Amino acid sequence: MCAGAQAQQPCQGMDGRSHLAPCNRARGLFPPPSEARKRIQVPGAGRRRVLEKKPRMRIGEILIREGHLTQDGLEEALDWQVLYGGRLGTNLLELKLVEEEQVARALGKQLGCEVAWGELQPQDEVVPLLPKHVADRDEMVPWKMEKRRLKVLCTEIHLQKMDQLGYKVGRACLPVIAPEFRIFQLLRANYGATRQMRALDFGVVPTEGREERRRKKQKQESGPAQLGGELIDEAAFNDIYNRVVQGRAPTPPR
Repeated sequence: MCAGAQAQQPCQGMDGRSHLAPCNRARGLFPPPSEARKRIQVPGAGRRRVLEKKPRMRIGEILIREGHLTQDGLEEALDWQVLYGGRLGTNLLELKLVEEEQVARALGKQLGCEVAWGELQPQDEVVPLLPKHVADRDEMVPWKMEKRRLKVLCTEIHLQKMDQLGYKVGRACLPVIAPEFRIFQLLRANYGATRQMRALDFGVVPTEGREERRRKKQKQESGPAQLGGELIDEAAFNDIYNRVVQGRAPTPPR
C-alpha cells in the first residue's frame, strides 16, 4: 500500500466478481491548488534592474553652466529660433551671444564626440564617397581620411548610417560634430544642396533682441558710445553673396 493512501475497500464489478478499488497513488504527492498558486513566482522577480538612461543636457544648459550664456540670452535665442527656424546653436551665433568655438565644444560635451569649427575644407578624394542624395538627406559631409578612418562632419550622430557608409567605403567612419551653418555651407559648396541662407552666411550679425539692447545700454553707461558702420553698399553685398554661393563664406564676426 502506498504511503498516505487510505485502506482499499473491495467492490463488486459488473461481472459479479469482487475486486479492489483503484488506489489514488498521486494523493498526497501534489499540494492543494491554493498552495500551488502561492508557489508561482511573479514574472521578472529576481532579475537585475536596468539603470534608466539619463537624458542628455541641452546645449543651452551647458553654455549657461559654463558661463558663456545668460538666461536672458537663451530666451532671446529661443524666440529667434521660433521666428527663423534652425538649431539653437545657429541662432545663438546669429545673435552674437556666444562664439562658434563655445557652441562646438558644448555640442561635443552634449554628444560625447569629436568636434570641429571654423573654415572646414574636405579632402577632394573623400567627397565623392558619399552620394549627393545621401549627403543632402542625412546632412553629412566626408571630411578627411586619418589613420585609416574616414571622419565625417555631421550635425547629429547616426551610428547606423555611419556603419552603412563604412561598409560602402571599406573604412571605419568616425562622426565629427560641427555647427549647423558650417554643414550647410559644405553641402552647398560640395553637393549643390539647397539650404536656407542665414545672416551668418553673409558675415552679418543682426543687432536686434533684448540681450543686444542691454549690452548697448551698458556700453553707453560705462563710456562714450562708439559709432560703427553696420551697413554695406551694394557692391560689397554682391561680393559677399558670390563668395557664399561658391562655398567661400566669410567667418562670422567675433
